[in-house]
Parts: sequence; C-alpha cells; structure tokens
Amino acid sequence: LIEDIEKERGIRKKNAPQYNTKSLLCLPVVINGKTAGVLSFNNKASGENFNKKDLYLASVITERISNMIGKVLKGDLRSEEYKLTVKGMEALSNAERVYKKKNGKLTDLVIEIMQSMRQSEDEIKLALYASRLYDLGLTQIDESILSKTNGLSDIDKKIIRTHPFPGVRLIDPLEPHETVKKIILHHHERYDGSGYPDGLKGEEIPFISRVLSVVDTYTAMTADRPYRKAVSGKEAIEEIMAGSGTQFDPGIVDAFTQIT
Repeated sequence: LIEDIEKERGIRKKNAPQYNTKSLLCLPVVINGKTAGVLSFNNKASGENFNKKDLYLASVITERISNMIGKVLKGDLRSEEYKLTVKGMEALSNAERVYKKKNGKLTDLVIEIMQSMRQSEDEIKLALYASRLYDLGLTQIDESILSKTNGLSDIDKKIIRTHPFPGVRLIDPLEPHETVKKIILHHHERYDGSGYPDGLKGEEIPFISRVLSVVDTYTAMTADRPYRKAVSGKEAIEEIMAGSGTQFDPGIVDAFTQIT
C-alpha cells in the first residue's frame, strides 16, 4: 500500500501522469508457492486514496484470482466452469455499482463490530470480503420484484428468499473456501432458528453471518426502499435491540449498540 506516490522515492516523476490519484495497491499473485506476477490497483473510482480497508479487500480478491489462474494453468478449469467464473465476476462488478453506497456504510460497521469483538485480522479480512458478496444473489432476482412500490406479495417474498442460493452459485468458481459460501448462504438465519434457508440457530450460524444479519438490517431500515421511507438510526437501533436473542445474536447486538 502506497498512500502518497509523491512521497515515495521509488516512483519517478515521469511516471506521475499515469496516476490520477496519489495512492496505489500492489499485491503478489502467488501460484504454487511462487510469485507469478503482481496485481496493481490505481486510480480509485472515488478519487480518494486507498486505505487499509481497500488493502484487506484487495488481498482477499488477489488470493482468489491467484487460485483461478492456477486452475487455468493446470487445465483444471472446465469450459462450463470458466463461463460461470466470468458470469460471477460480471455479477460482482454489477453489484458493486448498484450497492456502492450501501456497501460503504455496511462494510465500515462490519469492520468496527469485528474489531470491537477482538476478531483476528484474517477474520476481519474475510468479513470485509463477505460483506461485498453476501447479497450478490439479488442481482439474479427480477428487477420488477425488487422495485415494487406497493409492497411485496407472499410469492415475491418466497422468490427473494431464494437469493442466497444463486449468490453461492455465482461465486463458486471463484471461491475455494466453503466458509465464505456458508456465510453467504446463512446470512438470513435467525438466532432462534426461525430464519432461512436451513433454520440454523445460535452458534450453528456462522459468526460473520450473524454480524451481517445485524448490519444488513440496520442499513436496510435506514435507507429508502421503493415501498417505504427510511427510518431514523435511533429507530433502527431500537428495533434491533428488540430482536436481540430472537432474530439476532445478543453479543453482536451489544457490540453494535456500543459503536453506533
């Protein structure tokens, strides 16, 4: 992570015109234990400098890209799997544009909760990565349902409740770790076991899924939806506290209320 190119001695002045922003990220592409290349990120879309959160996310993405390149080199990536990989990357790019505002606020809260609960740096990286992917399946739901202004019918709700499954399918070729798939699949489980898709309860639900459940609810309630206006942060926090022990993990609710 180079936060300010102008202060970096290794960057020559003649290279400066190539960069619209003052910072960049460079990460090694490691295949079979050897560095095969470098993945560089520059000119952040927002115009801001890269930060540690960007470094966390980029490092996890680079690991997945390295894994995919390794599969290609070994001939392990089948034609159908390659098509799914491309589709997953396109969906991720589309989701990032659609949910950009939501994701920024959401990921900040996820990181703060993870840090306040003294989770490891690797777990924080994983949570940040999952927070960008967990609703990817919504990109596969008909927009006419998601944009309804008069509320959702029971059939609409059933369709939307299926979104964790296409989310997992889209990232499957990119994601070597079952942990991430489980986080995405179970982010709508409830602490008392009344959630979906599998009715998991308590600590059966992945920890990061439980964190996402709290933060997703908060960001959803405090944002306008086609069928309703946003509620205040105070109202959203009160509702989350009311769901402690039933919908949400009480320990995570406590951590959340301390940082908001």
